[in-house]
Amino acid sequence: MLHDSKHRRSRAISRRNLLKGIGFASGVMLLSACAPTAQPGAPPSPAPSETPAPAVEAPIAAPASTKKRGGTFRLAHSDDFTTLDVAQAYGYVDWWASTFLLYDRLYVYDNDLNLIPNLAASMPEVSADGLRVIIPLKRGVKFHDGSEMKAEDVKFSIERSLLPTIASAAGYFDNVTGAVDFTAGKAEEVAGIVAKDDYTLEINLDAPQPTLVPNLAVSVVGVAPKKAIQAAGEDWGTKIVIGTGPYKLVEWKAGEKITFERFEGYHLPDKGFVDWIEIFQNVAPQQGVLRWESGELDYVVDYPAAELARIQSDDTLKQRLVSGPTTIIHYLTLRNSPPLDDLNFRKAMA
Repeated sequence: MLHDSKHRRSRAISRRNLLKGIGFASGVMLLSACAPTAQPGAPPSPAPSETPAPAVEAPIAAPASTKKRGGTFRLAHSDDFTTLDVAQAYGYVDWWASTFLLYDRLYVYDNDLNLIPNLAASMPEVSADGLRVIIPLKRGVKFHDGSEMKAEDVKFSIERSLLPTIASAAGYFDNVTGAVDFTAGKAEEVAGIVAKDDYTLEINLDAPQPTLVPNLAVSVVGVAPKKAIQAAGEDWGTKIVIGTGPYKLVEWKAGEKITFERFEGYHLPDKGFVDWIEIFQNVAPQQGVLRWESGELDYVVDYPAAELARIQSDDTLKQRLVSGPTTIIHYLTLRNSPPLDDLNFRKAMA
């Protein structure tokens, strides 16, 4: 399947990841709907303002008469993976794999853009004054290493996204009691995030915040095991990657290919249909199209714009091009290092 949309590597912050997650939800369904037949054996701080792009075409899932598990889904991208640490996954392929394959959040959006529980057992209970939020957690949710997800892992994962050295979710949880002091390095934990017991998380706010639950659905607060992260040290996100998602990391050949295997212990048994997902890295757009045409790839993210007209005019190839509207937002984020730290320089670029 040719992905009829253009994407570029970008450094995204949490709300942007949320918006992209909404827009690419159809892409996740596409992985199951377009899975090939089974193959034996295993395969070897605030950013600049942005203007929403007009609706562009992107793939949507074709209705399938039956759902069949198995097979390998192969796709390519012109970028390289840099990290699979969900709290720091800003590049497109990093973000996509972390968000949809490896990690889960407390809440997610369904296909109608309604917030629904994921790792949470239900929608939260909010006190009458709006300052205390109680979130019950699902029991029996397993990480890829077999350990059970507990409230302490959720607390740790949210706090980690607020660390001064990461701060990927800073600004979205400032209203949580103690979050500002924690991000500033003035506290060892966020006082307002409390693991009441193994399956209950309490979040205390300085003021009522209707956006708290949507913020708990952003990718950078995906839940990871506290003990594994602490034990992994600098290897976390590269050599050691553990989440609760429908797929687990099997092999990472830097600059070449990354392989994921369906996680048999996933807490949503109706999700994840292909057995394996292979993502080929650093594939030039033209090469990707040729490999897609030959059947070597099932999905192409990058391709030369000039190729679209040719594909649409080919009676065979156009049957493999499925497109529709998306809410994906394209944007440009500037670094704050010289000369971009100079306001006048940035104005001159505008």
